[in-house]
Amino acid sequence: MNTITEPLDRLIEQLSAKASAPTAAADRGDAIDGILSGRPRQSGVPDLHQHPAVQQFRRDLIDGYIRVDTARQLLELLSLLVGTLAAR
Repeated sequence: MNTITEPLDRLIEQLSAKASAPTAAADRGDAIDGILSGRPRQSGVPDLHQHPAVQQFRRDLIDGYIRVDTARQLLELLSLLVGTLAAR
């Protein structure tokens, strides 16, 4: 892990873990309760470390220059992820 990108990597790991964590099943006793209390589903969320916006941001950060469009792409990705996690 590069010390320059350590905070970014830590943030991405935390967000990835939250996004892929199974949600708690609500104990309401309805028809869906049996499905929800079963084996947790696997998330279809791709690995954020491999996302092109994250890779470009890491390269630019290591190289010492961050372009506005690179930062915007990463922020849009993180905004989408945070919005999705907040809706859970």
